Amino acid sequence: MFRYSLPLAVEPELMKHWEYCYAHSIGCVGILKDWLLRACCEALETNARTLTIKLLERHALSVDQCETLATEAVEGEARLSHGGASPGRLLRLLGLDKSRVRSLPILVEAQAKDA
Repeated sequence: MFRYSLPLAVEPELMKHWEYCYAHSIGCVGILKDWLLRACCEALETNARTLTIKLLERHALSVDQCETLATEAVEGEARLSHGGASPGRLLRLLGLDKSRVRSLPILVEAQAKDA
């Protein structure tokens, strides 16, 4: 857990604010890590003993940013789960056909399966 790694005098009570943290990181551990790092830097610069909800709020992504990221994530997952990406589709997007990609048998075989 991140809370054990933060170099603060008092361990922050992040679980107390888990819903806020989850919503403003959209469940992405990378966003959470960067956010906690920003808040921790301010805490250290101001000699704060721990992270408070006020510090977290100051360094959180805005609701608009979170909504945009969440929408992009959901839409991207939907595209992947509906088979939008495939080697055959890639060849078509690049304007290639079977006759031009004979040196790429894996893509040609995949294109044949897609057809």
